[in-house]
Amino acid sequence: MSIPMISKHEAGGTKYLLPTDLGGDEARNVVFQRERFCNVTELLRKLDRIDADDLAEATNKYFITAEHINDAYIAVLAVYWSIAEKLNYVGNLIVFDEEEELHAVGGYPMMFRVPMEAEDEDFMNSLSDERNPIIHTLSSQTEMGSEILLDNRVEFFINCPAANKPNPSFKKLEGCCRCVAIDSGKSEDAKAILTDYFYEKDYEWDGVEKEIDALVHSIQPRNEYVITAAARQVVSNHLFGDESERELLPEDFKGVAALFSARKPKRSSKSKGLIGLERETAKINGILNSVSIDKLRYDKGISDSFNGCSMVFAGPPGTAKTTLARKFAARLEELGIIKSSSCFKECVKSDIVGQYVGHTAAKVDRLFGQMSKNGGGVIFFDEIYTLSESDSTIYDKEAVTSITQNMENYRGNVFCIFAGYENKMNEFLECNPGLRSRMSFTVKFEGYSNETLCEIFRSIAASDNFKIPRECEDVLCSFFKRLRSARGAQFGNGREARNLFVNAKQKLALRIGASKRITSKMLTTLEPEDISEAAEDILSSELEGGGKHKVIGF
Repeated sequence: MSIPMISKHEAGGTKYLLPTDLGGDEARNVVFQRERFCNVTELLRKLDRIDADDLAEATNKYFITAEHINDAYIAVLAVYWSIAEKLNYVGNLIVFDEEEELHAVGGYPMMFRVPMEAEDEDFMNSLSDERNPIIHTLSSQTEMGSEILLDNRVEFFINCPAANKPNPSFKKLEGCCRCVAIDSGKSEDAKAILTDYFYEKDYEWDGVEKEIDALVHSIQPRNEYVITAAARQVVSNHLFGDESERELLPEDFKGVAALFSARKPKRSSKSKGLIGLERETAKINGILNSVSIDKLRYDKGISDSFNGCSMVFAGPPGTAKTTLARKFAARLEELGIIKSSSCFKECVKSDIVGQYVGHTAAKVDRLFGQMSKNGGGVIFFDEIYTLSESDSTIYDKEAVTSITQNMENYRGNVFCIFAGYENKMNEFLECNPGLRSRMSFTVKFEGYSNETLCEIFRSIAASDNFKIPRECEDVLCSFFKRLRSARGAQFGNGREARNLFVNAKQKLALRIGASKRITSKMLTTLEPEDISEAAEDILSSELEGGGKHKVIGF
């Protein structure tokens, strides 16, 4: 049985649950089927044995701790239904959040300050009905005083502690509340939860037992909510594939484990942004705003068409054009314009040019058609201007014609980005009369300065938990200046920073490899000599093998 997600309603600024959000039988079924609810199960059995006439004499305050707030609400609903059905009463469960004021204003039973101008008169009346339980959600910072305890009224105190921080206020409750812990340490049958989800959605999984076992083993934390999210991702992958039958395939599980693993790559604060791309990022954000407004006008019937946009990313290599294109796709997904940011395709000449007449057009049609079928997406054409150069073939020209036609056929659904050197992109746009007119925007990328490349190098190092001493600054600046001079127009910008980092790590390994004792500091610090030696290796190779200073002759 899948665990439902329970959300709070709101009236007059006060939040509440309706018992109908999860009926009595449903709540009990969840509790009795999940091992982590064993303490709640024991409480329910005790409540079942208490006569209705004696129920008022039983403990009416419950202190519930849970790892997940939804688990706590399920426990509350199960306990509430056990009481309400015996008393033949069903009302509202009023929730006071920790952010709301919890001090008394005098007069029983209106013990809490609540807005009195709420339009929901029935709800406001329920606030004064002592048969309606109150739920207090606590945090490790909440200070709860004994004055808020209401006699003869069912109350639930819920704690979902952040990082298991102790709260001295909880001690005040333990003496006057029946404590119920939802034990997240209890082992649920994770595999059964996963396969139950597939069963409910009518999918066959007989051929993917190994993939299921591997996925269950890798999921962390292994609670029901994470497992169910992983199951949804598997089904999503299947639906985006070519298979129409409801039989899960091994490829449906690819990449899912990585999404739900507890080990996430550490990122420094500097690596969260794209260094040196402030102007380009600002322009992309402006384009996204324009696209989202156009989509909103179309959805509201103000405009009769939504054309999306196609763009040119013009600039030298290594300036994060692909990275920014991926971020553009992710934002389109967030805005609901395409179904999934994973529907991002990097396309080069070999992906679309066929071997005989008609083959190329079919490949291009298939590329656009499949992306549209999957809910839209972004095609990133990298250095595709080779299709229009002097040595281009009849198949190359067919590819340009097919791309242009499909851009028209799938506008508003498939977004195209063409990337490469500015001068070559201009030549490419001139090769077909309809191509340039279909480009809504051009984003120009500038090469990075040496100072920016030093910052990028430090960011790459920090993301891999390396420290860079200050005395390395001169070595870095000198390297980028000399390499830029050697490579000229072929200088790779950000790629050069990454290549230097990879080489510097190798030099570090050679330096400390023979040490008898290797400390954490040695493993996380790139010394100036590591960077200097790596720089000289790269520069030496450039001058000998391919730079503009290469000497040819006898």
